[in-house]
Amino acid sequence: MVGFVIETYGTLDVILNNACIGDKHSIVEMNEHLDDYHRTIPINQHGIAYGIMAAGKRMIELGVKGVIINTASVFGIVTIQNHFAYCASKAAVESMTRSAALEFGPFGIRVVAIVPDTVKTPIINQVIESGFGETLKNIICGRIT
Repeated sequence: MVGFVIETYGTLDVILNNACIGDKHSIVEMNEHLDDYHRTIPINQHGIAYGIMAAGKRMIELGVKGVIINTASVFGIVTIQNHFAYCASKAAVESMTRSAALEFGPFGIRVVAIVPDTVKTPIINQVIESGFGETLKNIICGRIT
């Protein structure tokens, strides 16, 4: 994708790395659902990492002072039950963003993470159906940290 953009437009000023799927298993159940774990981590964590690496390398080569934006999640900061791989992968996005910001900053490349407000998606529906809707509301409103 990065190569296509540069070939088509001659440069790359900004990239949004947005990858997200969820899991819904307790840690104890995860042994029986390793396929979900091994599906979630590569998409949510590795997908973002590959975008950071590809864009950062090419921006440096081109001398671009751009921005790399990664979609994180409130569940990478605070965790919820039965979403082990999802929470771990989004916490990794937060950490990778900080690491990349330190490395690419001297080249004039900003690396930031956005944490969108709650959007009613299948993952949020699972949280609500699991009985954690009120907890989620308190997290979003800043009453739980």
